[in-house]
Amino acid sequence: ANWISAGRYTPGIGRLLGGDLDRALLRKPLPEYDLFLANQDFGYETGWAAGSLAMAEKVLQAELGLPAPRWLDAEWYEKRVVAEP
Repeated sequence: ANWISAGRYTPGIGRLLGGDLDRALLRKPLPEYDLFLANQDFGYETGWAAGSLAMAEKVLQAELGLPAPRWLDAEWYEKRVVAEP
């Protein structure tokens, strides 16, 4: 399947043209496929590689149910991953 033409969203060149619900939907744009997106263009800190990493952690937490890595600062994880929609 071509997920680009089948998906509902495209990147906004550095920022998502949408809101929190759109970000949540973007993590798994096609429910019938195990395809997950983690990119700073769709994330919470656009323009920085840290935004891609935070969104990747959000995919692992929200979509796959994995706990926080032991090495990652718990306060940062709570603020930048768990608290985000």
